[in-house]
Amino acid sequence: TSSGVPSSSPRPYYNGIMHSELIGKHVPKIKKKLKRALLDSRKGNHKKTLRVLREVLSTDPENIDALLLLGFACQLTDDFTRAESIFHKVLGQAPDNIIINDALGKLYYLQNLFHKAVPYFRNVYESAPGNRPNLIRLAKCFYCINANDAAMSVARELVNLEDAKPHLSENALRELHVILGDTISKSGRLNRYNGLAQDLKRLFLLDYVNHTALSFAASEHLRGKYSVSGNVEPPIDLEALGNDTLLLNLLNKTVITNPDPTVEGWLVRIRRALLDEFMESGCIGEHEDLACALATHNFINEYLHPISCAEIEIVEKLCGNLESPPDNHALLVIGLYRPLLAVPGLTGRIDELTGLPETTARLLQGTLKEPMEEKAIAATLPTLGAINDPVSRVVQEQYEENPYPRWVNYPPSEKCPYAARVRGVSPDFDIPDTLRQKPLEMLIAGAGTGRHPIAHALQTSDVQVLAIDISRASLAYGKRMADKFGIQNIEFMQADILNLQELNRKFPVIESVGVLHHMEDPEHGWAILRDMLQPCGIMKIGLYSKTARRDVTRIRNHVAEQKIEPTADNIRKYRHQLLNSQLSVEPGNIVHFTDTYSMSGSRDLLFHVQEHQFTIPRIKRALDNLGLRFLGFDIIKPEIRKLFKKQYPRPEDWQDLDKWLAFENQWPAVLPACTFFTALHTS
Repeated sequence: TSSGVPSSSPRPYYNGIMHSELIGKHVPKIKKKLKRALLDSRKGNHKKTLRVLREVLSTDPENIDALLLLGFACQLTDDFTRAESIFHKVLGQAPDNIIINDALGKLYYLQNLFHKAVPYFRNVYESAPGNRPNLIRLAKCFYCINANDAAMSVARELVNLEDAKPHLSENALRELHVILGDTISKSGRLNRYNGLAQDLKRLFLLDYVNHTALSFAASEHLRGKYSVSGNVEPPIDLEALGNDTLLLNLLNKTVITNPDPTVEGWLVRIRRALLDEFMESGCIGEHEDLACALATHNFINEYLHPISCAEIEIVEKLCGNLESPPDNHALLVIGLYRPLLAVPGLTGRIDELTGLPETTARLLQGTLKEPMEEKAIAATLPTLGAINDPVSRVVQEQYEENPYPRWVNYPPSEKCPYAARVRGVSPDFDIPDTLRQKPLEMLIAGAGTGRHPIAHALQTSDVQVLAIDISRASLAYGKRMADKFGIQNIEFMQADILNLQELNRKFPVIESVGVLHHMEDPEHGWAILRDMLQPCGIMKIGLYSKTARRDVTRIRNHVAEQKIEPTADNIRKYRHQLLNSQLSVEPGNIVHFTDTYSMSGSRDLLFHVQEHQFTIPRIKRALDNLGLRFLGFDIIKPEIRKLFKKQYPRPEDWQDLDKWLAFENQWPAVLPACTFFTALHTS
């Protein structure tokens, strides 16, 4: 239309962006129309709103409320560029207006353009410091632009406000806790404060917080509290440990990503103390909660910590002498060393395992019943063709033995359109109509244990996901977790990328992260995916960086030289020696990889049967050969983004791989070990 009003339907993920009152002065007739349009817009009656806007703007093209509503209409239809232009035009008429500043802040926020959103949310804060939803968004923006101290300050202010007088909705409070957890985890050793212990206790009670990211801060706090160090081994006080809610929740919910070997040594001594207690008295007394938590933790990290020959012998005897029905405490002690699924004959005695205490029943659910459920799911998964390629088969064997990655929960975030995620990578990118399809069909090639597709199902609007992987065990884990979250817009299928042509489908979005570099010919697999991408479709790829993985390569070469087979015992022993500096090779930066702290992760990181690494020139050649246009690297730290733009300020520089190569040569640690980037099908 002549007024530029969009005509498509509104998006549900923008609930709450509308204001509730008119901000301008109008003659009664126009005021009545605008109030009606505002009400219709808030109710989702989009067509009625547009009709009124056309009428008003045809006679008064500068009408502030009509323009503001038009800006919202553009935003609701993903026309971010026009919405931005309109909101700035309105801001020129009323620069201090909270509603307009809030609208601009949210517009940038929804596109992940946090640095642009900050000044507008700050303006809202200065005028309305008690606006708690605005404070949450401001805290998240500060965090995402690496202003961590400012983010923590705002988050703590909100926590104090909520403790004094609860006001936030459940979703808003959840967002606050996620931000607080993120700021604490990013602070690491550097930013301690008096309320840290209480905040950690609070956060570890919440299932939606990223506990793995928090595990370093929590374990460091506990290390100090119990005087754990390499110099002195304090006695193990099982009673005190069993009453420590932070310790119990930490053990129950995550691996512990603390590179200090004294932490793992402490956990090994706690495990042995519980075993000794049982062997001496035939029970573990009042320490059931501690035993269950540590057994759960060991199941999560896949029994990665060292086990002595004496302990193995004792546990073997316990497994062979289980009574009928099995003793509650014996099951807890066995669970410290192996999953209950691995106890010979126990799956056939499932009917005997009733009436157990809550702690043992919980361990039984996680280490016996859920793995049994995954085996049943694996048998029902659809398969696309046979997996015949020799490299594919050995890679499949690895992931059937060690499904990867292991995960327990998924922190939520606001749903947003996939187009906004692309704009977060490449802010100046013009969104193609390909990404406006509803539902947006997405292929995730190499879904692993489901965390990647589940993330999109929970966070991306109007999406339907086909998740394929070579490992049935990994897919079964993902399917069980998807069922746990009540997710219905993911289809799981076993398939080799080499067989995907048999689908005879094309997708507007394809993502393959951490997969192609495990193929015999990564570029060939990449070409198959490219042929399945619609014209103007988007492809997100994650590949190992040769530069960033130099420490990994050095250790992998050592493993190969020593001819160490990837058995659980060998991985456990080698990793322990590596982290305790007992080898001729140093661990380097792998201590900062989450993979280092689980059995499947360590195998994937250091013992993988097949691995390629990529340089920027190799990525560029592949993109050119495949007819894909590089849009930008993803998950770039804010300080890296700022440094790059300072050296290469032109917008087109962000999409210039030659510039990135020069930047990487100057700053070798600039890209992560697995480099994520987004590309466009140029046809």
